Amino acid sequence: MPIEATIVRLKREYPGWGAPKIRGRLRQRLPTLPPLSHCPALSTVHGRARPMGSSIDADGAGERPAQPCRSRPSRNALCCVDYKGEFMLGNRRICHPLTITDCASRYLLTCEALSTAQETFAFTI
Repeated sequence: MPIEATIVRLKREYPGWGAPKIRGRLRQRLPTLPPLSHCPALSTVHGRARPMGSSIDADGAGERPAQPCRSRPSRNALCCVDYKGEFMLGNRRICHPLTITDCASRYLLTCEALSTAQETFAFTI
């Protein structure tokens, strides 16, 4: 696919660029693409631009090597905390589900429906 090859080439040429900048340059280099709403999503560009074994910072500023798991944690020694996106409820309010799981067993410790993704509320949970 020529678009995917262009994404990979741009990432090699400009390793400090994140998905938003690569997507913008992609629009400039390939003017025959459909309107912006049909351009590859930022998550798609991010996935194609990321080299194997590394990840791009959330702000798209650069890369850092992936950190391998050194040892398997024992139960209740380490938890994973994650917001699972957002969705609109029937009353037109936005819900941000926060999950906390045990790393070793992958047991779901809690799933809380929050009205915001601010870290203050996550720390409270």
